[in-house]
Amino acid sequence: MSNINRCCGVHKLQVSGGEKVVPQNQYLLRTDAAINTTQSKMGFGAVVHDWQGNLVAGFSAPAVGNLQPLIAEALSLRASLEWCINIQIPLAVIETDSKMLVDKVHNKKADFSALSDVVEDIRYSLSAFPDVHLWHINRTINCRVHNLARRALGQDEESCWNALVPAL
Repeated sequence: MSNINRCCGVHKLQVSGGEKVVPQNQYLLRTDAAINTTQSKMGFGAVVHDWQGNLVAGFSAPAVGNLQPLIAEALSLRASLEWCINIQIPLAVIETDSKMLVDKVHNKKADFSALSDVVEDIRYSLSAFPDVHLWHINRTINCRVHNLARRALGQDEESCWNALVPAL
């Protein structure tokens, strides 16, 4: 899964594809979305890892709609960032398995797509975390969060947890 190297108070979370530096007392957020087209429902999931790689908190939420996967991923990232802001989690790294979303957030060109307002909301939320890095990760690394997003498809309301990790 993941491996942690410790040195000088800065920890490197090794994942396939490279190392992500998560400074001590800061956190890594992973997000994902799932879609059930027959029920016109989406599920959002997020987990937070501490600087040592420990899973410390999670969020899942259902949403009504039958939207394109990219829009669902963006809505999940936006909801996850709002959750982290509300509970005051100091993020250093954010990861999602949607490369297109990461590219859109990083691209500063004017965008007039249906996604542009959500991307602007994400950029605004990212400003709450001054040194945060948004990265794309392989879908195989994001399985736990994907399972949480799939679980949200069967929920009626938002669910948050910390310390006691449900089976994912």
